[in-house]
Amino acid sequence: MPSRLQIFRIEKESHLADAFNGEGARLWGGRWNSPGLPAIYCSLSLSLALLEILVHAGTLEERADPRVWFSISLPRAAALAITARSLPASWNAPALNPATAALGDAWLRGNRSVALRVPSVLLPGEWNYLLNPGHPAFRKQVVWSKPQRLEIDPRIPTPPGLATP
Repeated sequence: MPSRLQIFRIEKESHLADAFNGEGARLWGGRWNSPGLPAIYCSLSLSLALLEILVHAGTLEERADPRVWFSISLPRAAALAITARSLPASWNAPALNPATAALGDAWLRGNRSVALRVPSVLLPGEWNYLLNPGHPAFRKQVVWSKPQRLEIDPRIPTPPGLATP
């Protein structure tokens, strides 16, 4: 098994400057963090990262926003893991759960690792990763690729709720 882990992040081109600092998660929070705490959401595969973007793009305009993707490398030992078995029963409900945010908040504040592996809500058996940009080793351990333009295949269907009239 390689000693380095490769994960992926997709970002709007217009937010490229904040791709490395967790500003969006700090402003809005997410499943694994409360507003006020920066975190960088990533996925184990580029396809899961894309699925995460598409499921959260609430309008056709958001879906059409130009995006880039990054490959991110870090030491495998720099990531702690949370298993689905250790989570509250409703951790994967569509609505955000304060219990999962509390777990992520404690991890972010405790600086226990650079990365946290968490189960995907969208695809059981798949994994997302949170990066802690406030961890003292973040800049030394996390290596980002240059941004690559993301072209979303037009054959990916638009959900009926987003279709134009």
